[in-house]
Amino acid sequence: MRRLGLVGRNIAYSLSPEIHLSFAKIRGFDCSYELFDILPSDLEAFITRFFAEGGHGLNVTTPYKTRVAQLFNANCSAVNTLVRRGSEILAY
Repeated sequence: MRRLGLVGRNIAYSLSPEIHLSFAKIRGFDCSYELFDILPSDLEAFITRFFAEGGHGLNVTTPYKTRVAQLFNANCSAVNTLVRRGSEILAY
């Protein structure tokens, strides 16, 4: 099972888990999708730990899109998705 989620702040209202899990079910994709409401001071450590513990991908939402772009030296001003590919974490 692939562990996926949404990282942001004050995101309890998000329908992302229902949307992504419905799509995964239709496609026969075995995954979990969780909401991670993370304090700004914990963001970098959370992302590092998430992937170190086997996480596969994170969607990134406000207010962290630009900060995550800076953390991962992305070639863009904002990041929407982080994906693990082998030992690398790729930012899109």
